[in-house]
Amino acid sequence: MPLNFCLMNKNLSNEMIAALKVDTKLCSEIPCSGPSDLTAYRHQYNHSRAYWNQDGPKMAYQQDWHVEHNGSAIPCRTHVPVSASTNELNPTIVFFHGGGWVLGNLQTHDRMMRELAERTGHIIIGVDYKLSPESRFPEAHDDAVAVVQFILDHNTELAIVPSNVSLCGDSAGAHMALYCAIKTATSHPGQLKSLCLIYGSYGLTDSISRRTQGTPEVGLSDDDMQFYTTALLGENVNPKTCGFDLLEENLQGVPPALVTCCTLDPLRDDSAALCARLNQFSIENRLSEYAQVLHGYAHMSSHLPDARTTLQECADWICQHNH
Repeated sequence: MPLNFCLMNKNLSNEMIAALKVDTKLCSEIPCSGPSDLTAYRHQYNHSRAYWNQDGPKMAYQQDWHVEHNGSAIPCRTHVPVSASTNELNPTIVFFHGGGWVLGNLQTHDRMMRELAERTGHIIIGVDYKLSPESRFPEAHDDAVAVVQFILDHNTELAIVPSNVSLCGDSAGAHMALYCAIKTATSHPGQLKSLCLIYGSYGLTDSISRRTQGTPEVGLSDDDMQFYTTALLGENVNPKTCGFDLLEENLQGVPPALVTCCTLDPLRDDSAALCARLNQFSIENRLSEYAQVLHGYAHMSSHLPDARTTLQECADWICQHNH
């Protein structure tokens, strides 16, 4: 993203501008012509995230495992904080990473998961779902649902408190978390405690925030969003009719949701629209808006006070609803 714009943008915090300088340098170390060069694009993303995942909380242990579904092994990673009980069952958070359904993995969001584990004292299970365009909607989403249902059905062997599971995700992962909550409300009613959705996309294809903030200068342009959506859905697929638009779904039974967003984000209005829909279904929710940061900031907790505040807000929401 152009630093000259960021340096002139008085709406951004000094910490956000400093973090962007670091991230721009990191991305420049991996040449990439853009999303069309997918291998380099993923390499660049992973390289940047490796820096932001340094340090942070230490876990008691981490364990990789998988869930079998439709002939595929879906990788998962469990993070157990030092404060978790070794003799009793523990509350659990299932986390879905962002990256436009095209980027990301368990490593790229490692620190975010460890931060949430330490701040809540809960076990965190990250899900390494299939990426697009190799996988098309709803394959990866349905795999994610299968993981959540497996966790709910095998709570004892996973050392999880029955019916004390929350879902969390950022950006594309927030869409996946909400999708899972909607499906699980029918298959396992009342077994999810809460949702934490961080600057997600939920189904809008046009909005004021997309028209005013969907530019390269804020790091998420119209072309970027079109690329991600097409990679996920395929060409000429109507998001309103294929199940992608979660704002059109029945939200009855979805657990209480914390919905966070950025003012300077083309996806800002998706969050506002989601809260309005949750209100229509009398689902407890809170919209929390951060004014001086850009989409993707929650990765940067080592540099950004707003990132740390967001993660603590998520932790508090989960803990308030885990009884």
